Amino acid sequence: MDDILLELFREDATGQLDALGEAMVEAEQASDPVPALTVCMRAAHSLKGAARVIGLTAVVEVAHAMEDGFEAARQGRIVLAAGAWDRLLDA
Repeated sequence: MDDILLELFREDATGQLDALGEAMVEAEQASDPVPALTVCMRAAHSLKGAARVIGLTAVVEVAHAMEDGFEAARQGRIVLAAGAWDRLLDA
């Protein structure tokens, strides 16, 4: 793996993960979580794309699953309970 690409990924991932963590906390506490879930979905999507570029398959799979979950919650197809938020933050 190219060291320059890996370093760029680390920098981007750090920003995306910070945004994701903040938005998840906001979504969990909000009376209307849709705006924060949209931020979560976009951050997970960006992380997935960046990981795909450098071949980090495990990160792609986790980010994709998170993105799908956030979208399902955003559309009201699922409700993320407190335990789910904890697991998402761990991921």
